[in-house]
Amino acid sequence: MATVQRDENRLRALTPRQREVCRALARGRSNEQIAAELGISVSTVQNHLHAILKRLGLQRRGEVMAEYLLHASVVATGRRR
Repeated sequence: MATVQRDENRLRALTPRQREVCRALARGRSNEQIAAELGISVSTVQNHLHAILKRLGLQRRGEVMAEYLLHASVVATGRRR
């Protein structure tokens, strides 16, 4: 249970924009698609991804997708499934 709480807290620590990038990743979007959706450059998407990976202590975008999908509903609603 402590690990789940820690993971949820890590996602809450992301900025709103970083969470938007995570949501787009979770929908399977490429960096180019994320940039177009959010109205930012591809390099800005890459910068956000780098910051997300560092903050979450992860190494791959697939890990970000998995963590976001696992904990996103709790972060958004404050309730566990």
